[in-house]
Order: sequence, then C-alpha cells, then structure tokens
Amino acid sequence: MRSTNILLSTTLCLFLMTALNAQENAEYKIQKLSTLEIADNTPLTDLEPWKKVPLREIKSGDIQVAKVGAAHDGKNLFLVYLVNDDSPLKNRGQDPYNHYKEGDNCDVMIGPFRSPAGAVSEGDMRILFTPVEPAVVTLYRQMMKGSDPDFQVEFKSPVRTIMMDFVAPMEGLDIAFKLMDGGYSCVVKIPFEKMGIQYQSGTKILFDLGVLSSNDGGIVTERRAYLFNKKANVVMDVPTEAELTPAEWGLAVLE
Repeated sequence: MRSTNILLSTTLCLFLMTALNAQENAEYKIQKLSTLEIADNTPLTDLEPWKKVPLREIKSGDIQVAKVGAAHDGKNLFLVYLVNDDSPLKNRGQDPYNHYKEGDNCDVMIGPFRSPAGAVSEGDMRILFTPVEPAVVTLYRQMMKGSDPDFQVEFKSPVRTIMMDFVAPMEGLDIAFKLMDGGYSCVVKIPFEKMGIQYQSGTKILFDLGVLSSNDGGIVTERRAYLFNKKANVVMDVPTEAELTPAEWGLAVLE
C-alpha cells in the first residue's frame, strides 16, 4: 500500500508540474517598463537595465540557445535577446530577401489574436533583425491586401513555392546589437503603430521570439530555435523557413 501511495504521489507531482509548465508556455505576459523600474529613456546599448525584463529560455534540444524577453511602455514594444554563440554576429548579408538563410539573426512573429490561430491571415508578420553593419530590419507579411507587386516576393525550392505579399526593409525602429561574453545581445524598440497594435491593458496578440544561428564561418544558417514554435527546425528549404505559421505561435498579453 505504501509503494502505491508513493507512486500516486509521484504521478500527481508530475501531472502538476506538466500542467504548470503548459500554463506558463500558454501565455506570455509583457509587462510595462514602469513596473520593471526601467526608465523610458534607457539606451538600448546599456544592457544591465534591460536584464530586468523577465527572460525565458529558448532551447534546441538540451542546448540553451538564448534568453529572451519583452516589455512595453504603452507606445513601443521592447525586445531583449541574450544569445549564446561561439561565432557571434556573423551574417553574410548578401540577399536582402533571405538574410534569414545567411547566418545569425533574431526575429519576432506578431499577429492579431484569434483562437484557434489557424492559417496565416492579414496582420500576421515577421520582423527580422540582422547583425550587419548597419543593422538591417526586414518586414515579412505573407498576406497583405492591396500590396504593391513590386514588394511581392516568391520563395522557391524544388519542393514548393510560397508568395509573400510584402517584403521590405522596415524603418523607424531602434536596434542595438552588442558582443558579450559567450555570445551577443540584441535590444530592439518597435513602435506599436508599426505592428498595427492599438494598445490597452489586457490586449492579446499572437507572438513568438526566435534566434537563428550561423555556422562557424558565418555563411549559412544552421539552426533555428523559437520560444513557442518547436517545429521550426528546418534549415534546408527556403519556403519552409520563410513562411509564417501562426498556429505554432504563443499568446502574449500586454499588461
């Protein structure tokens, strides 16, 4: 009887731990800078204050790829990436549409909340941060009504082709990449209006944060890892790496 009780207790503990982890992963709370005691005018290059942002691990298998976090001030979204990297800040930077194939990058996926998230829809976007000199920010929108054909881009492989309605550099952001022991940091400030977010406390969005890692030579991307999307591990198929998959993103709540 005693061994049965121990087994039941162990099973219950495992169940509760799994439930708590699932709950934690299901919703990401984006706190205000004032709550975190970070001044609105804190320079993005001053990393220590930004470490107050609650950080979560991004892992690839058992490897910790990065710690990432987000905060806001009611008008802007702030993103923090602390990346573990033996060959930091290397990106070939040759193809403006495909920097995600060329080495180190950080990115964010954002879309209007709906449940279930389902297929990609109007308003879903990817913003890619590339550590070339100067840093490049690229906006990808797979669906955009009335998009100019000049900004539409096909992403092809021998297997399939997808069309992005809009791919272009994104202006009006502040970004700072910086070397640090064992890797690099990336801190970004994005105005809500750039993402179509009309803020009020409790606003929900679809959300994911990712890190793309280069090979040692900084020529190609050899690993993709995300906070929520655990299926984003393909690195040998252009359309698969480019497409937006909101069904795999998480839920974020702007406090």
